[in-house]
Amino acid sequence: MMRNLSPEQQQEMIENMVEGLSEKLKDNPNNTQDWVRLLKARKVLGQSEQAKLEIERMKQALKDPKTIEQILKEAGYQ
Repeated sequence: MMRNLSPEQQQEMIENMVEGLSEKLKDNPNNTQDWVRLLKARKVLGQSEQAKLEIERMKQALKDPKTIEQILKEAGYQ
């Protein structure tokens, strides 16, 4: 499907998927694997400002330091 898209269209599609994942986590913030996927995607896309905001949101939502530490480690932020 993505082969038929221009690089700009591919980038837009990827960014839309990442934004969709971010929105999904607003409804279900306890999904730790989605947090890992979201933070990894932000890192790959070079979206460090968005990643900082997402990490703060994750910390507010989860509150458990061990879970937060594990997510950050898996996502490559530690």
